[in-house]
Amino acid sequence: NIFRFSPKNNYLAVGSEDHSIDFYEISSNGKINRVSYCKQVPGPVLQMDWSTSGQYIKVKYFIFFLF
Repeated sequence: NIFRFSPKNNYLAVGSEDHSIDFYEISSNGKINRVSYCKQVPGPVLQMDWSTSGQYIKVKYFIFFLF
């Protein structure tokens, strides 16, 4: 798994090898709640980076082909 905090540290994105990303909101008292998810990443998540505004996240994933 790979994880990245948003620029304001109020969100956490967790990408995994099962082609998914979970998004968690971190409240001011430290409570963590899952607020969204993406289960349609075309391959295992290798890297993620938030935009400076924290509104977008760029995802790098691995695709392999069997011949």
